[in-house]
Amino acid sequence: YVMTKNSHKQWYQRRVRGISRSIHWLQSLRDTSDQRPRAVATRRVDEMGEFRIGRLKHERCTIPRGEDFLDWALQVLNTHANNKSVLEIEFRGEEGTGIGPTLEFYSLVAAELQRKELGIWVCDDEEFP
Repeated sequence: YVMTKNSHKQWYQRRVRGISRSIHWLQSLRDTSDQRPRAVATRRVDEMGEFRIGRLKHERCTIPRGEDFLDWALQVLNTHANNKSVLEIEFRGEEGTGIGPTLEFYSLVAAELQRKELGIWVCDDEEFP
């Protein structure tokens, strides 16, 4: 092999994520290894003369809770699938934004996809609803 398994895995992960996420990852890795606080400046020159490139773009989507939640979620995910930005979710009529509601969104989507009525899973056990 030309690369070790670990090197190939890291190369693949960086390739799949795209340039902006790879640069962000490298800058974060450098910051944590140097134990420097993360900078929020778009472009700056630090003490060593290195340039920082801007932060990742964030997209915020507002969706309602309710019976059509899964349809809304799939529409948002399909629309956002080709974007390189970070997806942030907020729920309509609620104040919370950021990582909390976004993680709740993914948890709710996972729970919805596990419903037996959807018929997307093979289940021979009649004990579980």
